[in-house]
Amino acid sequence: MESMLSKYKILIRQQFAEKILEEIEEDFGILISDSVYDDIMILAEDLTFGSGAEKTGSSEFFYLEEVIYDIVAEKYDL
Repeated sequence: MESMLSKYKILIRQQFAEKILEEIEEDFGILISDSVYDDIMILAEDLTFGSGAEKTGSSEFFYLEEVIYDIVAEKYDL
C-alpha cells in the first residue's frame, strides 16, 4: 500500500503537470484533449526518476516538464 508521502508526491506532480498544461494552452492557443491530459496525469503518477539524474542538476519536475512539452509538441505539431 502506498504511503501518505508517496500519495502526496503524486498529487504535487499532478498539480505541477496541470499548471504546465494550462500554460501551454495559454501560450500556444490550443486546447489539450482529454486523452493527452489523461496520458500526462498517468505519467505524473507513475514517474520513476533515476537517482543519478540529480547528480546532473536535474529534478523530477524539470524532467516532467520536458516530457510534457515533448508530448504536446508531438501531438499538436508545435
